[in-house]
Amino acid sequence: MKYTRWFRRRNEANEIPTELLSHIGVWGLDGTPLRIVTQQHITELQIVLKSESKAFLNLRSIAVIADDGTNIIDSEHVQSAVISSSFHDDSNKETCILNRLSKRAMIHSKFEYQPYINITFKAPVYVKDIVLYNRTGKGGLRSRELEILATYQSEELLRFSFFERLKMQTLAAELSRFLQTHNLPTALPKNIPYAQKHVRSLVYNLLCDGHVLSDELLFALLPASKPLPLLDNYTALYLAKFIERKFNLSPNGQFQTQDLMRFCHLLDSDVAIDVVADFTSRYLSERRGIKTQIVIAPDLVYVVTQSAPYCYNIEGETDWPWPIENLLHLAQRRSTRAFRFNNNKTNLVAWSQCVDGADRPPSNSIPMVEQALRIGFDVIEVDVLTTADNQVVLAHDNTLKNDRGDTLTLSTSTLEQAEQFPIGTYQGKDIFLPSLARVLSIVGDTRLLIDARFSAKDYESLRKCIEKAEYDPRNLIFCVYSEEQLTPLLAAFPDSVHLWKLYTQAWELDDIGLAQIARYGVDGIMFTYPYYNEDCTAELYRVRRAGLQALCFIHGIEWDHPDSVGLTSDLKKRRPDDFDASLKRMTAMGIEYVTTTAIHTPTFQELLNHN
Repeated sequence: MKYTRWFRRRNEANEIPTELLSHIGVWGLDGTPLRIVTQQHITELQIVLKSESKAFLNLRSIAVIADDGTNIIDSEHVQSAVISSSFHDDSNKETCILNRLSKRAMIHSKFEYQPYINITFKAPVYVKDIVLYNRTGKGGLRSRELEILATYQSEELLRFSFFERLKMQTLAAELSRFLQTHNLPTALPKNIPYAQKHVRSLVYNLLCDGHVLSDELLFALLPASKPLPLLDNYTALYLAKFIERKFNLSPNGQFQTQDLMRFCHLLDSDVAIDVVADFTSRYLSERRGIKTQIVIAPDLVYVVTQSAPYCYNIEGETDWPWPIENLLHLAQRRSTRAFRFNNNKTNLVAWSQCVDGADRPPSNSIPMVEQALRIGFDVIEVDVLTTADNQVVLAHDNTLKNDRGDTLTLSTSTLEQAEQFPIGTYQGKDIFLPSLARVLSIVGDTRLLIDARFSAKDYESLRKCIEKAEYDPRNLIFCVYSEEQLTPLLAAFPDSVHLWKLYTQAWELDDIGLAQIARYGVDGIMFTYPYYNEDCTAELYRVRRAGLQALCFIHGIEWDHPDSVGLTSDLKKRRPDDFDASLKRMTAMGIEYVTTTAIHTPTFQELLNHN
């Protein structure tokens, strides 16, 4: 598919898309309830996500509370409960979710326009409250435009709309005027994450120059949910200014940590808290002309200077006003070990989906691995999942479908069943799903980049598989996406290399985001590769200063989707790439790893000969 519209045009009714304003309409942390007082007899309940674009309806659970406090969902009064489409059942049609509701299982639609849930009762029931438990990240972004409609025999009794459309439009208009006043483009990338990053970058530069925006708009532009890093230069500056204002209103150089509660999804680990404290300390030191240190402690936030060098009450601190993860010990891991791999050359990584575009065996297959070994790649990427009997296999998705229309669900299949499933054909032969153990038996000491697509409880199965094969874990490179994934992975494989995957380009990396990632104890980051005419030397220096290595992906493939291709730093569509020139440039810049399919280029052959 070709994407031809890369920008929202200036003459559109909505010059600044309201989706940019991440924090408006967010109704709670992960798992927190939204309670709608009903006190009516109803026969039908409808929950709709009134989004103007495709979205997920994503809830942890739903409760319909009777006058005696019981959940009507658990009774025999429910005639039907359906969702417009089901992420869990792989259905594109209306799907029954009554069993999921009664089990308090997650409710998750597919990515679609205005997904909905309909609950119909056999007879009128008296409902005291409707309670929705939020899900999706720390901010509940996907569920912010919820509309709830309760009816009695087709008569509307209650309509609850949580999204703040008018407020969002007002703030979007303010942002548009602000950008126009400073002769900045209001034609933004159509892709919302890129547009958000770009607007925050523009506003950050203007704030540094002393310009002023309303606090409400600045808050609305903060990132509200994953992926990490949530902290960037803009976010850190906003929090530093907020902390500065609190100190200016405080006569004794301290204020309650509870006052930072609205930012708890940004300050959800001691890593993030430490990064913000360091940034704010530097910011206030420059502003005041005196060395200043900020201490963010569980009860109070302190400012420490030469004239006030103590935190008087810090020894009495007890616990944080919101949950945080204690992860700073991971930062010590990097100081005890050197990088193990050859940093004098660019290491070539074979992509699990396509090693050679001209001769393409099925992805995540034995022929794919053998092809990568035969060509001479330094590293081979594989995606892994576990079966119902806790065996590790090569697969990208839990549900597999081959060209014949056959399907297999790994989570409900044994290893024996999985290994009999044909994932495709190559050179006239059926190719079957391989186990990781079989792959380890043929790769020798060739390094593996593992994209582990399962939960933390399955890492023990992976560790046992590696140990049984007597494969050196120091030859493993892990791709990680979140701190929840990283913590147990570091515990299971402390001697392996861990790279944090970011779906960004080099020009989008900033010092605060890199500092946050580095403190988690990873060895490097993965980001989209630069084209032949894109100089990312300065950004690579930022990566080096953070003590991180770099892996660029996926070189050698012409991407059409703006999520993958992105835009240049001046918001222009990226030109077609010269694969040989871009690989040569990455080699010259000293990028440690490149995932590439451009195996027929002269530079690729030179790198092979450099081994």
